[in-house]
Amino acid sequence: MTNSHLSKMVAHFTAPVGHVVYVGCGLASDLDDYLALTPEKVWLIEPNFEMADDLIALEQSNDRVQFLPVAIATQSGEQPFHIVNFFDLSSLKTPSKLTQIYPGAKITQSPQVRALSLYDLLDQNPLPQDLGNILVIEAVGSEADIVSALEQTELADQFQGVVLATTKRVLFSGGAALKRLKTMLAAVGFELLAEDGKSNSDWTRTVFWRDATAVRFQTLEAELAAQKRQYAALEREHKALQSALEAREGDLATAKTRLNEHAVLQEQYDTLCKQVDTLQSQKDDAEEACNRQKSEVSLALRMQIMRDNDFRDLQTRFNDMAKDKKQLETLLGTVTNQLRAASHYVSILELGASESAEKTSVPVHDIDPDHGEMS
Repeated sequence: MTNSHLSKMVAHFTAPVGHVVYVGCGLASDLDDYLALTPEKVWLIEPNFEMADDLIALEQSNDRVQFLPVAIATQSGEQPFHIVNFFDLSSLKTPSKLTQIYPGAKITQSPQVRALSLYDLLDQNPLPQDLGNILVIEAVGSEADIVSALEQTELADQFQGVVLATTKRVLFSGGAALKRLKTMLAAVGFELLAEDGKSNSDWTRTVFWRDATAVRFQTLEAELAAQKRQYAALEREHKALQSALEAREGDLATAKTRLNEHAVLQEQYDTLCKQVDTLQSQKDDAEEACNRQKSEVSLALRMQIMRDNDFRDLQTRFNDMAKDKKQLETLLGTVTNQLRAASHYVSILELGASESAEKTSVPVHDIDPDHGEMS
């Protein structure tokens, strides 16, 4: 990467260069180019212990250089780091087409190394917020993870420039082609300034810068557009709710009318219920009186039947007594007549006895016992 490309990038900065975060620096062959930008500090990030002595020496020779023996990964923790006999092809990622493109390449060892997420790295080593910070990515195979961290954790706001060095072909599992990396960087506001792929046929270096003000403006425009859409949606929802409210108000008015009608009907119903209760009470009283009258009539009827029976019995007895009386009268008359006849006869006999026998004798006739007369 030439100084002209870096100078072109820095020329767009709105503040002096702050920190350069040099991820996967290897032997830091481009360190002088970055120091020429007069940054406050250059962070050399390299997990390959084979490079440690050289990087420590660089750190000790320049107080603006600081070495961190860590890898940058999606998550913090211990992870295997695959060291390849071509040191600049060493990676956290598992090789896929590495040996096909580089037949002599092979993994010599895979030690466990300390890995930090980009978020944790910057959290533990804060960047100056008022300066133009630069992110250099030379971590082969992990480029997509690092760029994705800028997007997902909103760390892009902490950098004004990105320098990306990547192989022209994807060599590791989970890697990404340059075209995709450009798209990912553009999505978080980084604009391509320069691309250098001629000096080395296997590698391409690209320089991006980010206009924070423009990005912020675009963000505000996007937010404004989103708010306008939200406002339009809310306006539509408001109109729909207003229509629904008017419909509900109509329904409410109808419901109130029906409620009033119901109240009137309820009052009428209650009045009718009271009238029914009164009539029921009167009916019960009438039934009770009727039952009493029935009982009285039944008693009177029984008494009348008893009186009639007594009357018929007395009538029968009277008739029998009248018959007996008539018979007795008849018998009495008969006896009276007989007694009279007998008395008359006795009188005659007494009279005849006292008369003289000389008188003309009078023949004695039979006396009719029924009539007391002589025959």
